Amino acid sequence: MNSKEYYDWLQKFEKRNTSDDTFTPPAVYDIVLDYVNQHVLNLDDLTVERPFYPDGDYQAHAQNYDDNTVVIDNPPFSILSKIIDFYIKNNVKFFLFAPALTVFNSMRNCDCTAIIAPSKITYDNGAVVNTCFVTNLCGDVRAMTAPKLYNALQALEQQKPTLSKYQYSPNVLMVNNLNKLCKAGIEFSVSANESVFIRQLDSQKEHKKELFGGGLLISDNKAKELQAKELQTKELQAKNNLINWELSDRERAIVGSLGVNND
Repeated sequence: MNSKEYYDWLQKFEKRNTSDDTFTPPAVYDIVLDYVNQHVLNLDDLTVERPFYPDGDYQAHAQNYDDNTVVIDNPPFSILSKIIDFYIKNNVKFFLFAPALTVFNSMRNCDCTAIIAPSKITYDNGAVVNTCFVTNLCGDVRAMTAPKLYNALQALEQQKPTLSKYQYSPNVLMVNNLNKLCKAGIEFSVSANESVFIRQLDSQKEHKKELFGGGLLISDNKAKELQAKELQTKELQAKNNLINWELSDRERAIVGSLGVNND
C-alpha cells in the first residue's frame, strides 16, 4: 500500500466535518436575519433554513428545499467553497457567514456576492472571528459594502460586558507566563520536583472554571524567581518602548548656567 492508498484508506475513518466550532449567538443571527429581510430579500413568504449544526448534513437537507427556501446560517468555513458550489449547482438561495479576509478565495468565480461588513463577532464559545458574508441573492454584484449591517453588529458588540480578567497566585505557572518570558529573551525553567500539574484550582470548582490549557503548581522559591523574571520582562518592554530625548550641548550649557549666582 503506497502513501496515497494509505491516505485514502484513512479517509474512511475520518469524521466528516459538517459543523463549525463557532456557535452563533441568537442576537447576532437576528441582526443578520433582519438585514437580509430589510435590504436583500423579503422573507415573509419564505422558509429560512439553518442546516449547519453538529453532525448535520447540509446536502441531505437541500433535497427538501424548494423555490421558497433560503439558507441563512453560519457554515463551517473550512468547507465553505464546497458549500457554495453545491448550493449554486442546486439553485439553493443562501446568505452565509464567511471569513472576512479570505471570502474571495471561497467565492472564486462563482455567481455570488461578498457582503463586506467587517465585524469581530464574539461567538458563544468565546471565539472572536473576523466575519463577513456571502450570498447569491444580489444578482451580478460581485462585492459590496453593507454599512447598515456593520453598524448594527458593532452596536451589539459594544453592548457586551467586558470579559472577566483572571489573576492567579504566583505559584501558578501557565504557558502564557513562559511565552512572555521567552519573547523577552529571559531564561526560566522549573524542575519536576518543584512543580505538579493542575487543571483547576480548588477556588475555581464552585464557579465551574479551570486553567485554560492546564498549568503547574510551583514551589515558593520558583514563584519568587518567576515574579522577578516577570518584573524584568516588564522593565525590558518599557525600555524597548521608551524614546529617550537627550539634551543638546546648547541645552546642557543652559542647565549649567541655571542656579549660578552671578554676583
